[in-house]
Amino acid sequence: MQTSHVIVAGAGIAGLGAALASVRSGLRVTVLEKAESLSEVGAGLQLGPNAVRVLDDWGLLPQLESVAAEPQRLRIMDARSGRTLAGMDLGQAMRERYGWPNLTVRRADLQAVLLEAVRGQSQVELALGQALSRVEQTPEAVAVHTSDGRMRRADALFGCDGLWSAVRSHVRADGAPRATGHIAWRALLPRSALPAGVAPDQTSVWVAPRLHAVAYPVARGEWLNAVLFTHAGDLHGASQGEEAGLAAAQDWDLDAQRQALQQAVSAAHPALRALVDAAPLWRRWVLHDRPALLDPRGYAQGRVALLGDAAHPMRPHMAQGAAMALEDAQALAGLAARDGAEGLPAALAVYADRRWRRNARVQLRAQFNGMVMQASGPLRWGRDLAMSLRGEKLLDMPWLYGFRG
Repeated sequence: MQTSHVIVAGAGIAGLGAALASVRSGLRVTVLEKAESLSEVGAGLQLGPNAVRVLDDWGLLPQLESVAAEPQRLRIMDARSGRTLAGMDLGQAMRERYGWPNLTVRRADLQAVLLEAVRGQSQVELALGQALSRVEQTPEAVAVHTSDGRMRRADALFGCDGLWSAVRSHVRADGAPRATGHIAWRALLPRSALPAGVAPDQTSVWVAPRLHAVAYPVARGEWLNAVLFTHAGDLHGASQGEEAGLAAAQDWDLDAQRQALQQAVSAAHPALRALVDAAPLWRRWVLHDRPALLDPRGYAQGRVALLGDAAHPMRPHMAQGAAMALEDAQALAGLAARDGAEGLPAALAVYADRRWRRNARVQLRAQFNGMVMQASGPLRWGRDLAMSLRGEKLLDMPWLYGFRG
């Protein structure tokens, strides 16, 4: 049987994961990336046991552990009083419960681990500076045209080109992503600069009406990744014109106004205010998403399939965006290699059917989590009561972390 050739659009976490999984399954791969060089800035990732399991299956757990941190506990706190609402042991407890650890890592470090693994595969071509301009397909092949006038043919195309995917319009013409009305403020702090009251070895979550924050260690515990989520309409330090610009921004790496963020946390507990003050630089990222796909039709069409944020961009309130992309990659690669080039359309349809329910469940749960964490009034009281009564049972999710599909 002749080796099938697939083109992967995008060299982020989803694209590199898809490329590595595909070549490990016996496919030949060309990765097209519109950027001239690969770089990631600032953001951290939480990798639950379900994500780490996939990376371990690819033989990357030692490399991942060499650049990651492993928080020992999850703690949920009231952002105003600092009172602990609930907690859960992580560390060894997660390893024993699920077989793999819960790790936290800089996005750039995970991308570097995947990139090194991909570059070590002779059956992968990595082509940078190749922006997709047009996709055509027949029952037998896919033709991908790039902005420099080149055309490549392959047996299938995997769209891993993120939230603003160019491939998506070939599968599902549903327009641009929607702005959620929220902004994520991100910062990295060296461990030596952490203020009192901010634990360096745990995942800390502060919740308040219209605001919540998350912080966790990365880079072997040498740095703390912090992110605060606010409403765009609460940016008192921004002009009306700037807010309009934020609503349309595709680039999360924008210069932030510290004064606006300090205003947002002015009523918060001193530890959270001190964290805001201690960070050397805050960047803001305008959150966008898409409605969850409630059937498989938006995942694949013929010889074209979508993975990761190109298929199911989700809000970060489950910390599962990268994990779902890695799960997608593993599932699709195994199916795509099963029946050769002729069987690829059927394999992609099976992939779509296997993945849409799980991804939709995580997307919808992430939206719900964001609402609950920023709740006010009776919903806030109910949340706090539920956490005090059920605690770890609410935070631990075997259906999510114990996934083996």
